[in-house]
Amino acid sequence: YPDGTTTGLDLTPAMLEIADQQTHDFEVAYIEGSMAGLPFEAESIDVVTGGYALRNAPDLDQALDEIARVLRPGGTAAFLDFSKPRNRFGQALGHAALKFWGGFWGLVLHGNPDVYGYIADSLRLYPDRTALRERFADRGFALVRGRRYMGGLLEMVQFKKGG
Repeated sequence: YPDGTTTGLDLTPAMLEIADQQTHDFEVAYIEGSMAGLPFEAESIDVVTGGYALRNAPDLDQALDEIARVLRPGGTAAFLDFSKPRNRFGQALGHAALKFWGGFWGLVLHGNPDVYGYIADSLRLYPDRTALRERFADRGFALVRGRRYMGGLLEMVQFKKGG
């Protein structure tokens, strides 16, 4: 989208400041706000994307409603986020792997194995990958592509809004 406008959105002013500093060579506007109340007109956006944004949404259904509201028909919603299998064994295995991985990096980077513990714990309420796709479908989205990483712990999903 070479002629497009890029806007970054975050709840935290400190994160917006960091993003602005790291992207000063690019034309990106940053605004403070929530996915649960996007400050854009209905059907005015071509692409909504995020990294670990869905898992961190205070109210996932409200955020998905807002994404559906602001996207134009044919628009793209693409996210990289954690991915849970539907079965409990797979979920338990993924939780244990994330606890270990987060603990490892917490210890290496911060000297505290618990610093990233919230990540695995936050996924307990996050929908499994099938339920997430159903939530998008309920809002008129069709799955274009899904690609899993790290043994299925992460997934990039791309949806297209129907018209």
